[in-house]
Amino acid sequence: MTRDRFRDLFISATDRVLEFTRPFVWNDLPDTLRYLVYPNWSHDLDAEGRSLTTYPEDTLPPGHSQGPMTAVEVIDFLWRDGMAPQWIDVTVVGVEGGVTLIELLCCGQYVEEEEQMYYQPFGKGPFGVKGPALPPGWDDKRGEKFDLHWLREVRRKSPAGPSTV
Repeated sequence: MTRDRFRDLFISATDRVLEFTRPFVWNDLPDTLRYLVYPNWSHDLDAEGRSLTTYPEDTLPPGHSQGPMTAVEVIDFLWRDGMAPQWIDVTVVGVEGGVTLIELLCCGQYVEEEEQMYYQPFGKGPFGVKGPALPPGWDDKRGEKFDLHWLREVRRKSPAGPSTV
């Protein structure tokens, strides 16, 4: 995969995730974007238990991300020598200080051929656009919008801490 192709698919995925998210949330999603990149999210092992992760040095402790990064920084970080993660799940996760935050959960296996990328059958390369986390009891038939930050608030208020919700 060329860098230009990866960039074009990345821009398209960003546009699609914003378009997909806006009808669900009442939050304004500013045009200034930053990305939280979670590399090696897939924890892939072969039959003998050896890691299939292409860049194990990118692995971060649970709950930690690279970023916030600009789009150019993301492309520089994820596209390497003609390869990109086999899949990248894209989700809008918040708005802070006039910036829309987009989460990128990335497979640890990098591939060169677009045909090996998970979302390629849909023409999306490695990018899978995901919706925001839905609050309990939310009913799309009522057409109600919700706060994009609802889950963060639930986790913050949880007496046992953020990992319990």
